[in-house]
Amino acid sequence: MLNVEMIRIADLKVSKVLADFVSDEVLPGTGIEADRFLAGFSAIVSDLAPQNRALLKTRDLPQGKIDVWRRSATSRRQYFRFPGSERW
Repeated sequence: MLNVEMIRIADLKVSKVLADFVSDEVLPGTGIEADRFLAGFSAIVSDLAPQNRALLKTRDLPQGKIDVWRRSATSRRQYFRFPGSERW
């Protein structure tokens, strides 16, 4: 597992590499200060987190069915079999 240095920005814990990239490469020339951008980004993530968790939970059921189907296939060729595909 990679040992990635994490830093706290407002309510977020992010990779220092990502924070440095945003501050040093993305924002210069935009007129947006890094601290202001990162605080705003943190607020947006915090605001949308409950909705994101609900969407991920909604996705779990169909994803579980897909996972079971994929594990049950005896070969990769079965992934692509559907009525009429033999004619190709």
